[in-house]
Amino acid sequence: MTVINVCTVLTVSLLIINVSAHADIYQCGNLFQDKPCQGAKVVVGAPTTSNDQSAKRFAEMEAKLHAENAEILEKQQAARRTLVQVAPIILLHRQNAVNQRKLTELQAQVQEAKDTARAAAEAAAAAHVRAEKR
Repeated sequence: MTVINVCTVLTVSLLIINVSAHADIYQCGNLFQDKPCQGAKVVVGAPTTSNDQSAKRFAEMEAKLHAENAEILEKQQAARRTLVQVAPIILLHRQNAVNQRKLTELQAQVQEAKDTARAAAEAAAAAHVRAEKR
């Protein structure tokens, strides 16, 4: 080959590689190809035919991520604010449950004491009646 032919082949090869390196990539079902098909989707993040398009796509994705992060952060802060408001109520409910158990235990002890006193009074009355009969 002559030098001119070699240079021509190299130039054409570089142009083809350059064009194909920046061609859109299409997803057609489970296949990826460089030519669109019916219902094809351009793969996000694939090099495009224009650096301006890539920069725009990157800026859009970055803005979307920032918006999603801001939304998540706001939801977390709202959850924290709600927890701060609800936490005292939860603690009061727990303390109330503890107090209810203690009250139930004390009521059972009082009832047991009343039953013991009543039984002792009945036994004393029965002993008094027996003593009077003698």
